[in-house]
Amino acid sequence: MIDRKYFAHPRGVYVLFFTELWERFSFYGMRAILILYLVRATTSANPGLGWSEAEALSLYGWYTAAVYFFGVIGGYIADRWWGALKSIRVGGWILCCGHLVLAFPAVEAFYLGLCLIILGVSLLKPNVSSLVGDLYDESDYEGREYAYTLFYVGINLGSIFAPLVIGYIGEAVGWHYGFAVAGIGMALGQLVFLWGQKHLPDTAGIRTPMASLAPSRFHKPKSSFSAEEWDRIKVLIAGFALTSCFMAAFEQAGGLIALFANQYTNLEIYGWKMPTSWVQSFNPFFIITCGFLVSRFWVSAKQCGRDARVAAKFSCGMILTSIGFWALVAAAYEAQQVGQSRLSWLVLAFFCHSLGELCIVPVIMNSVNKFAPASLKSTMMGALWFAVALGAKMAGVLGELSEKYGDLQVFAFVAAECMVIGVLFLFLRNILGYWSHGADFGVEGVEKPT
Repeated sequence: MIDRKYFAHPRGVYVLFFTELWERFSFYGMRAILILYLVRATTSANPGLGWSEAEALSLYGWYTAAVYFFGVIGGYIADRWWGALKSIRVGGWILCCGHLVLAFPAVEAFYLGLCLIILGVSLLKPNVSSLVGDLYDESDYEGREYAYTLFYVGINLGSIFAPLVIGYIGEAVGWHYGFAVAGIGMALGQLVFLWGQKHLPDTAGIRTPMASLAPSRFHKPKSSFSAEEWDRIKVLIAGFALTSCFMAAFEQAGGLIALFANQYTNLEIYGWKMPTSWVQSFNPFFIITCGFLVSRFWVSAKQCGRDARVAAKFSCGMILTSIGFWALVAAAYEAQQVGQSRLSWLVLAFFCHSLGELCIVPVIMNSVNKFAPASLKSTMMGALWFAVALGAKMAGVLGELSEKYGDLQVFAFVAAECMVIGVLFLFLRNILGYWSHGADFGVEGVEKPT
């Protein structure tokens, strides 16, 4: 008998899987070498831009924030005019152009390439994510839950190989060759999407006011929502706020943690020195190896009568992220004492951060699909990426503070912040469960909490 958890999904899930896989290959490849390229001296054998760490972290924060911020616009364009398929097609080709422009060494090409990447991701990413849920009936919660886990674990295949391939080429051969390889990866993703788009629902005209002939599973937009719909929107707003705080911590991976690994971590393994960019593969490796285990854990928790509601997952995710940053505090302390820290501290930190990510990111993505009014799904998915953008910018600001206060102090602050938020959501889980009105996974009834 086929286990539908892993295999019996619509073909469109796998089309989106491979499309986003290659988008993540290009994005994480860019992430692996961007900060290193910015701080590498202009006089080195493989010259960079020679920026200070504070300048590099500031640009990294603005870049990652803009990538996600414009997702709000991309989602709105899909909801109101183009539909998801056209938005993904246009965004994908713009993204390809952006990476290929970065292959040219001129400074002007560098800034133009970044702008094109921001524009391309804004059209592609929120719409790929929202289409996953559209492949399932509204009542098929379990199918969507496993589909989002499959989707999220699968796209990390691109994330794990990107630092290994693009990072090595960028550091050993040339930064601009690495940028070019990222563009080639995105082009492959576009070819997969064009080939398989016949297996995907076309939302063009479905989520707009002109959708009088829309299928029954989609609904016309309203200028107002019911009290129940507003309550579910409140759950999403709380989730977005937590996501921003999580991303402020998580996005340190490509900024402050990357610089810490480059300067203060012993990367030698039996006499062989690992490229700094390869550290970025730790997170997707743990996502792939632990993703289905985490998903199965929450299903088993519900079956055993344990709290498996959205807020409980969020709480666990933030607490795990906090533990990861306490490992980084230990690494920074060790570096202060002996000059370098052990690689095992970074491995432990990325392991905890990855478990935290699995408790938050696929959960909030699925929550948008099941809680948001049908007419606002892509827009709300864009709002999610706006929340991610705020977190990414906060990550840049926190990274810059390390120049004044030190790595250890910044890591400790982030660890404490994540722990406080995790405990807070433990106390909020009942009211958030009530506001979900039965749509929350694991809720048995919708009695108002006392």
